[in-house]
Amino acid sequence: LQNLTDVAASLARAPVSNFHVGAVMLTDHGHIFLGANQEFDHQAIGMSIHAEQAAISNIAHHPDAGIPVTLAVNAAPCGHCRQFIVEMHNGIDMRLLLPQKEPLRIADVLPHAFLPKDLNNQHPLLVHPTIDLAADGPHEVLHEGSPGTIRETALLMASVAARKAYAPYSGCHSAVALRLRDGRVLRAWYMENAAFNPSLPAAQSAYLQCKINGVDTTDVEVVVLAERIDLAMSHRQATLTLWRHLAP
Repeated sequence: LQNLTDVAASLARAPVSNFHVGAVMLTDHGHIFLGANQEFDHQAIGMSIHAEQAAISNIAHHPDAGIPVTLAVNAAPCGHCRQFIVEMHNGIDMRLLLPQKEPLRIADVLPHAFLPKDLNNQHPLLVHPTIDLAADGPHEVLHEGSPGTIRETALLMASVAARKAYAPYSGCHSAVALRLRDGRVLRAWYMENAAFNPSLPAAQSAYLQCKINGVDTTDVEVVVLAERIDLAMSHRQATLTLWRHLAP
């Protein structure tokens, strides 16, 4: 796995830090997934995606991928990433491989961890149930791009994808669907974190889906956000800000 971290790092986008991080995860189903850090020029640094987040998002958006059991990375995970990792089922026990170091567990580098169970969450990330967004409460679909029937498929797919979102603390299940000029639709959903700030919004996960599928964001014709609207938080403004930058 360690030999693949340079391959993963080559996929990084780091116009701010110029620091390329590559993460490689092996799941209990024997599948290998890559992730790399992504930064957005002229945007808030908090919109950045960490390599470990990217790898976990990659796993979450592949059916039957399994649960990550080993992480190899070309630089030690930052505290933000360690917190995101332990949001997953058995994340605290994940094997960690670092360059020129003996194998560790995440528990070794995050002692006294704050875990989902500390907020009475018994269904952590990747083993969480799906929800019925329409039945769960009032919701809104926000779209940017071409008007009319061209966006109808994206509207439906965003609403369906939101059912897979992981939002046990806020209840703000949300997803983003991207309608491409060739007619394809990419979708991604929100993954929350017990520590809040390490959460990965659907807008960023949707960008990762573009990277995975070799799509230039200038080929995005319609951006759709589906989310609950009767709550104390919203992804609306942040989604608009990022995607108006990526697909003006």
